[in-house]
Amino acid sequence: MKTKTTILKTDQPGNHPYALKHILLCECGHIFGANSCDVHIRLCPECEGGAPGLPINAEKRKAA
Repeated sequence: MKTKTTILKTDQPGNHPYALKHILLCECGHIFGANSCDVHIRLCPECEGGAPGLPINAEKRKAA
């Protein structure tokens, strides 16, 4: 499992009850959204075959 870094913790809801959306950066350079409850087990959709990330359009611009 590659290292992912949380680059932004949003106040937007994820798609799990009570979860918030976090924006993660994989060591491969891919940026994707994930539920706060899943950050510790989330696989990168680009290099590890993980599920597609949550939408991050506006959040990605803020994190950059």
